Amino acid sequence: RKVPIHSKLTWLLEKERNGADQLVWSTFQPEGTRKSGTGDASKLFGAWKRAAGFTSRRFTFHSARKNFVSQLEQKGVHQSEVARVVGHEAGFTFGVYSPQGLNLVRLKEIVELVEYPEVVSPGHG
Repeated sequence: RKVPIHSKLTWLLEKERNGADQLVWSTFQPEGTRKSGTGDASKLFGAWKRAAGFTSRRFTFHSARKNFVSQLEQKGVHQSEVARVVGHEAGFTFGVYSPQGLNLVRLKEIVELVEYPEVVSPGHG
């Protein structure tokens, strides 16, 4: 699955990579029946938040996803589009008649609707 990176997170791509189709975090290990790296994502997020000084157990990888989805809902993004961005099923109609999903241009427009004014990219002000 391809998901565009929010413009405030483009610094993640400034490291050396092996090609345009490589994972941002190539150390993610496929796991579970879907062979996804979400367990690794949760572990890495936990390590990052502790290193950044966050001690609350309420601020988790999935609470960040919840905030992301909530912002998109408040901005009026259709549920099927939000589902495509976060990796959920698009529903019967779009899943059957539009299995290719949204193009990257539309996905990028959706991701950019999320606002985090307090986030400052490392090394970018």
